[in-house]
Amino acid sequence: MTKSKLVYISPTGLQSWLECPAKLWYSQAWERRKQEDNFGSQAHRHMESDTPFNAKKDFPKVEPILRKLRELEKQLGYTVLGREVKQTWEMFPGVVFKRILDAVVRLPTGRLAIVDYKSSSKPWKTVKDGHGESVAPKARTLQAAGYVLPPPEAAEFIVIPGGTVRYDNWPDRVLFLNAPESGDARWFMYERNSEDEEAFRQLSAIASLNMKEGTADYLIKNRGDQCDGRWTGAKGQVYGWQCSWLEMCWEQRGWEKLYRKKKR
Repeated sequence: MTKSKLVYISPTGLQSWLECPAKLWYSQAWERRKQEDNFGSQAHRHMESDTPFNAKKDFPKVEPILRKLRELEKQLGYTVLGREVKQTWEMFPGVVFKRILDAVVRLPTGRLAIVDYKSSSKPWKTVKDGHGESVAPKARTLQAAGYVLPPPEAAEFIVIPGGTVRYDNWPDRVLFLNAPESGDARWFMYERNSEDEEAFRQLSAIASLNMKEGTADYLIKNRGDQCDGRWTGAKGQVYGWQCSWLEMCWEQRGWEKLYRKKKR
């Protein structure tokens, strides 16, 4: 097996593939030359390194988000065992599964959990489930299923900064800490279940096959509003977001200058 034939699957990558298969295909070999910074990525970096807000370098929006995330951590009272925990293993022949976890923590009850920091402009929307409880759809994605997917038995012990965790004692829940720019912060819990885990494995196999057989001339492109969600405010400010692969996918003039081949 040559390195060039490897396909990489991650929880966020699979979520991207469900939105548009071309997004995952592009991300296997390409990256933007200039990585645009935003308040969410800045807040994540501060949480990762446990550093304070920097008024000279950070976006003003970062300060309230950081404050809310840290207040939630205090309320939950957990002990951080490791931040930005990176893991990789061969999921299928020629397919490498990789994930980066914001934090692995020990709850006051002694139970382990995975923490994922989520910043947003507004609080996450919630809906009522069959039991009448309020749940956040964004906390029930297959991305979460990928976070609690147990490492292979061969790993036996998974090393994290705070010690080691047996593969059969891998956390079975994710705590999503949502800190909006405006509004109150909340945390939402996802618990591992066999239905989501099977769906994650099956979709990973399908996505991997799609990545291996896809070519630049034949890609499944799910084009629509998800390509460009920007809008202009009354004073000319640009809000919203756009797909990272917009210029390449639509072959806009000069797109070649915006991207470069990844170095493996």
